[in-house]
Amino acid sequence: MKKLIFIIAILVTVIGCDKEKEEEQKDKSEMLVGRWLHFKTELMTDGKVTDTIMLEEEEYSVIFRINNTGNTGASEFNWLLHENTLSLIGETWSEDYTVKTLTSTSLIINIGTASASETYYHKKIE
Repeated sequence: MKKLIFIIAILVTVIGCDKEKEEEQKDKSEMLVGRWLHFKTELMTDGKVTDTIMLEEEEYSVIFRINNTGNTGASEFNWLLHENTLSLIGETWSEDYTVKTLTSTSLIINIGTASASETYYHKKIE
């Protein structure tokens, strides 16, 4: 009887954790929806920043909209957020980014390998 109660307790805990993880993922996806300003890029080689590109000037900055229907609003590519991977999917291409930070006002994503990578910094403007 004690074993049965113990097994049931473990199952309830595991199921509860899965539901919490689903809710957390839903919240992250909702935070991603909006207009984002790409304002900085860091280039890294062997884990060290080798160059920082600031895009503060409006003519060089990139503004993009992520909407909740799964595309960017420009309909050029779709997006999918799974755990800490943001996938951008076009008709003939796709790229996976590692989400380093996602809050209601900040998005930092990274692409590349341990030897060479790029980190993109965004701030929400809407």
